Amino acid sequence: MSDCKDCHSHSKRPSTVLVFLKHCDSIVVGNIFSCASSNYDHTQCCLANGVSGKCLEYCSAHDGVPPNYLDYLACLEYFDTIKQCFKNYLEKNPAIKP
Repeated sequence: MSDCKDCHSHSKRPSTVLVFLKHCDSIVVGNIFSCASSNYDHTQCCLANGVSGKCLEYCSAHDGVPPNYLDYLACLEYFDTIKQCFKNYLEKNPAIKP
């Protein structure tokens, strides 16, 4: 599936994330997450924008993407917020943290 090869998290919507995860193996999802997040800890941005609880695990991207997606369904409501934190970081920093 070609969607599994892109790194354009801005094109993913909360409503399509579960379909995407279903069709992509964990290695591909991890690679895309690393690219989108720059492997940077976005926790402060997420906290400042209302992300809370276990959803913060998606913000602390340096630990990788949590593999048990179904345990994080409630985090879909924060998808756009987390994605915006990733974008804000990329406006001033390189795409992948060295």
